[in-house]
Amino acid sequence: MKTTKFERFARRIFFLTGTVFIFVFVGLSGFEYFYNINCQSIENEIEDIEASIDSLTMEVQELGSFERLSEIAVANGYTYQSDATAARYTSTSEVVQ
Repeated sequence: MKTTKFERFARRIFFLTGTVFIFVFVGLSGFEYFYNINCQSIENEIEDIEASIDSLTMEVQELGSFERLSEIAVANGYTYQSDATAARYTSTSEVVQ
């Protein structure tokens, strides 16, 4: 059976596009794998930094607590005496304690 020029041309184009598709698919899969590894390592670094920030925040709260400040003040010879009372103002300008 004899094939026409168009059939031969179409067959070449078909094999060429199929080959290009396979190479592009494999190449893009490799790039996706590479970028997924990079994203995973960046996410791990972010988690480590967030954990460090949380740890430092807790340490700052602990060091800034009243008990800690009171201990340091007593150790340095200071005393704490509070005569202040909490008050709030109402709309009629009365002080409520």
